[in-house]
Amino acid sequence: MEIKKQRINLAGNIYDGQIKAGCQGSIIVPDVKPDILKILQVDADAYLCDKTVEAGKVTLSGKVKVTALYLPEEDSSHLCALYGSFDFCEVIKKSEFEQGMSITAFCDVEKVTYKLINSRKLGIEAQILINVQVSSSSPVEFVADIEGEDACCLLQNVKVSSPAHYTEHSFRLEESFSLPVGKSEVGEILKGSVMIFEKEYKAISDKVVVKGRGVANILYLGTGGEVEYFSGEMPFTEVVDMPEILEDAECDISFEVGEAVYGNDGACIEVGCDVICCVKSHCEQEISAVSDCYFLDSCESLHYAEFDNEEIVSRPEFSTVMKEIITREAGMGDISGVYSAVAKPYLENVTVNGDKIQAQGKTVIYVLYTTDNPSSPVCSMKSEVPFSYIIDAGCEGCDILLKAECEHISTVICSADSVEVRCGIHISGKSVKKQKIRVISDAEKGECIPRECGILVYFAQKDDRVWDIAKRYRVKEEAVSSSIDGCDICQGMKLIIPVSK
Repeated sequence: MEIKKQRINLAGNIYDGQIKAGCQGSIIVPDVKPDILKILQVDADAYLCDKTVEAGKVTLSGKVKVTALYLPEEDSSHLCALYGSFDFCEVIKKSEFEQGMSITAFCDVEKVTYKLINSRKLGIEAQILINVQVSSSSPVEFVADIEGEDACCLLQNVKVSSPAHYTEHSFRLEESFSLPVGKSEVGEILKGSVMIFEKEYKAISDKVVVKGRGVANILYLGTGGEVEYFSGEMPFTEVVDMPEILEDAECDISFEVGEAVYGNDGACIEVGCDVICCVKSHCEQEISAVSDCYFLDSCESLHYAEFDNEEIVSRPEFSTVMKEIITREAGMGDISGVYSAVAKPYLENVTVNGDKIQAQGKTVIYVLYTTDNPSSPVCSMKSEVPFSYIIDAGCEGCDILLKAECEHISTVICSADSVEVRCGIHISGKSVKKQKIRVISDAEKGECIPRECGILVYFAQKDDRVWDIAKRYRVKEEAVSSSIDGCDICQGMKLIIPVSK
């Protein structure tokens, strides 16, 4: 008798959730800038600087970068900008956390509020959402086969999730843009942002090729003090090293944009920012394990192992274009141009009905625009658009893990008081079936069992299987299946089973 064993590493999801962090502080007006008369707009971006897993805790630390636009006291027709940077740190404590576990985490500013303390000081408070996933790798050893003339094995094929390959690839986006004809030369850059759209990837042997499009939005003062804006594209192609990744493997691709730097020489605008490309591949394999066995001429001693398995049943995916007309508040200046538009979709409820998934949530849209009103040259609009989509490839009894993101966004000025926003919403994820798998980890032969040749007559019981009957009387499955001649076993069926030494 030869026992063939196999050892694999299984992925385990230790934590998958969203936490809220916060930070607050103040921005002091530099001596070279005038006092604040009126705050026009405050926004913020967040990114993680460090994420670590230790015994019993996960630590996440990052920065929030704040830009505030204001009108000064000495010249209310002039626009000024203030900048601030605030650190945040959040700790998740769980006894299951161990050093060496894999962690992925991304953050976004949910809300930023401000309070004008005095003409030289602005109080800031930011709320940050952090999506965190911590996974582990645990080894499992099982019997894949038992070879021997008297060994009978019941095999089961199981699709298991192996630990995902994960890597973070850093690169820098840099571009110099010449201003289009008709645009004023740059006197001072007020604010800028860089967003990543249209992500594509292709897994090849040991590498993943990632393509995307960075969009830089710049708000600046012209040399005559007029408010201007500019948008430029920065396409990129990056090759990410991922040893052991398979050809055409499915991956999750996400980007985190760090601090951006903006410069100009009047006629050109330079943009540079660090980007982290996070690549996580899905690793699944099908294993064949012995779930039960017996010997024809002896008893057996079986040792079992049980492990938790998460089988990915399906990968639902859905894309649509959302259109929404946003109207400015009464009393604000007419819309003369759109500086930037941002759409953030949030999933709030996911339910399964048969093979369909209903994804409900909202898309929060922010539009920053320029006006013809000197007292408010820059204004912002916000709209929350509810959505409910039906997606194929659901699975009853499964956990549904979905994420929603904005693939692209564009705007059209409809009138002096409204803007139409079009944004591509992409929802993707997986249906996961959680189950406990019981396999044989080892087997030993016991005492010999004497056998007599002859014919056995057996009347089938309820829920009998060919395997159960064969194991009970220590005959091969063929001896039982030949008696039923390919029919299904039903209660009371008479079986004639030959028994031989």
